[in-house]
Amino acid sequence: MKPNMYLLGFQFGVAQWLLAVTGFLASSYPVLATGMQASHKTLVINQVVVNGRSAIFSKTASSYYGAMGYSLDVSGDSLASASSAGSLHVLNYAGGLEEGTLLAQAKPFIEAQVARLASQIRSYMLANGIGFAWFNYDQKVRVANNPQPMHLVWSVALDQQERAIYGDPQLVPERPSILYATYTPYSVMTGLPQDFAYAGAGYLDWILVDYTFQPLSGWTDINTGGAFDDPQLSSGVSSDPNQGLECLMDESGNTGCSTAYPDIRSLINQNGAAMGLVDVVATLQPVWDEVANKNGGVDQVAELGVSVDTRTWKNAQTLFFIYPAGGATFSETGRIGYALEENVDRYVYRPQTDTYDFINRFTTVALSPTQNFSKSVRFNRAQNAACSSYIEDIIDPFATIRIYSWQDDTVNNLPPDRYTHVATLHCN
Repeated sequence: MKPNMYLLGFQFGVAQWLLAVTGFLASSYPVLATGMQASHKTLVINQVVVNGRSAIFSKTASSYYGAMGYSLDVSGDSLASASSAGSLHVLNYAGGLEEGTLLAQAKPFIEAQVARLASQIRSYMLANGIGFAWFNYDQKVRVANNPQPMHLVWSVALDQQERAIYGDPQLVPERPSILYATYTPYSVMTGLPQDFAYAGAGYLDWILVDYTFQPLSGWTDINTGGAFDDPQLSSGVSSDPNQGLECLMDESGNTGCSTAYPDIRSLINQNGAAMGLVDVVATLQPVWDEVANKNGGVDQVAELGVSVDTRTWKNAQTLFFIYPAGGATFSETGRIGYALEENVDRYVYRPQTDTYDFINRFTTVALSPTQNFSKSVRFNRAQNAACSSYIEDIIDPFATIRIYSWQDDTVNNLPPDRYTHVATLHCN
């Protein structure tokens, strides 16, 4: 279910959502409010146009600006006559115009009204002791080659010093989308075998979601063969350690990038997404243990991990209810690998400025998909072995076929947490 999001009492619309995700508020208001620490009254006007009919919602609230930036107190007062605070004349655009054509018509039509609108809003500000104003325009339109309506949005910020800050009108989707993508590198840390790589290594996977992260499309998987891997640094070799990341985000203007696969910038543009959220898996590397060596020093040893995936106990059959074939077989299968450290770096890509920023890093540890093992031990009739006596036991997954408790490994001296999974013993 989508959350109900309200800004100053009226519904948080397409224009405001776009402004929030692109950081426009953060970049504009500090210019207007530099040095002002006290609270100020702020006027917010929303003009929404659907099928040529205009509705205006206005509210006043308290605004603050300090070391942490700009903020609004949402407990404001609605205006009895909202349209008196300011509004734009409406141009009804012909249906099916190309996006560029519609924007070319909208820009001069809106800009020709800026002086009148600013004067109207400023008069209201001065009469009511308001320090700042923010006007949002949102008109539903239809464009060529798009079955869904779009929104023509435009905003202007004003203060009492006769400064109006605004940009060009923009077209945004009816349901703003985010391109969520993940990239897993093909290569592993130098010195590790390639088969330590995760399934899906070298793939760029993406999906469109809305701002509540509900899917708007299915996943698309692109096997790049490691085209966006960062180069691993070698002695005496000079290279940009972030080249793969830069190529992944935007291949244009970056020499050395493969153009055989789409980058984040082109995927956003092709799908009309408002922004991109990208998770990039760092090159896999082992988790290291420090182990004392015979010279009194310390060696770094890659941490092993064992997954015992199946354990079965099968008693031999008795023939003719007279002569027992006798004995039982204890079997197990599993995998041996290294504990790998997986760092995932999250970035946000803003198509409005063609820039990206690092957000956060997430770290997990998992078992590399490496060597499989299958072990069996046969007990004869004389040993009188019972399954119930081996509930906590495993067969050595390494060189021997000794049986021991994985919680007290006296054979390989691995601590219990190195056994990443031990299956339940099934007694037949």
